[in-house]
Amino acid sequence: MSKAIRNIKTITGRDNKPINIIIPAAILDSKNKNFGPQSLVKLQKNLTILDYQVRIIREQFTQANIILVSGYDHVNVLNNSPENIIHIENPLFETTNIVKNITIGLKACTTDRVLIIYGNLIFNRAIVKYKFDKQSLIFLDSTKETTEDDVGCSINDGYIEHILYDLPNKLTQIIYLTGKELELYKKLVYTTNIDTMLDFEIINNIIKNNGQFLAVQNENIRTFNITSYKQVARIQDILEENICQ
Repeated sequence: MSKAIRNIKTITGRDNKPINIIIPAAILDSKNKNFGPQSLVKLQKNLTILDYQVRIIREQFTQANIILVSGYDHVNVLNNSPENIIHIENPLFETTNIVKNITIGLKACTTDRVLIIYGNLIFNRAIVKYKFDKQSLIFLDSTKETTEDDVGCSINDGYIEHILYDLPNKLTQIIYLTGKELELYKKLVYTTNIDTMLDFEIINNIIKNNGQFLAVQNENIRTFNITSYKQVARIQDILEENICQ
C-alpha cells in the first residue's frame, strides 16, 4: 500500500474561476442541543464557526457561491449568518442525514467545481489555497490523533482506495468534486435511497464505478471538528494564525 501523496504547493493570488461551496450545517447534535446550532458556536467574542469559515473562504474564492444548508434552529442561523451567502433550509433535518443536506446543496450548484466543507469544521488557509482544478480530491488529517469513531482510508498510488472506520489516514470533512466524480455523485444521490447511507459510502460507491479521489495530506493542512464548546480552547492556535493576519 502506497503512502498518501504529499502535496505541498504554494498558490498565489485568488481563485476567481466559477466554484460552488456547500456548507452542510443542518444536523441536530442532541448532546449539545442546549448550545444551539453548531455553526453558531462562538470561537472568539462574536465570531462564530460560520463567520470564520466564510471569512477564510472569501479570501481565496472572491466570486464563489457559498451555499449554506441549515435545519435545526434555521431562523437563528439565517439571522446570524454572514452576508452574501445562499441559504437553503432542510425542514426534514431531524429525519435525514448529512448526505441529504449535501444533496440539497448540490441542487443549487451551477458550476462543475464543488467544494464541500462541513459546518462544524475549523480549517486553516492551506486548505482554501490548494489548487482546485480537474482532479477530485479529499483532504486527509495531518495529525496522528485518531479514535475508533474516526473514518480513515487505504491509499494506492496516491489515490483513495477504500474508506472505512478505524483505518489509518484519517479523513477531514472536506471534499472537492469535479468532472466524472461530480457527475457520479449527483447520479447516486439523485437516483438512490440515501436516507440510510453514510457520506463515505457514497465516495466508496463512486470509486467502485471508476471514480478517483486524490488523497491530499501535508503538514501545512490543519483541521479540527468542533462538536462542543469545550473543544474551542484546543484550536486557539489555528484561530490566532488565521484571524490575526
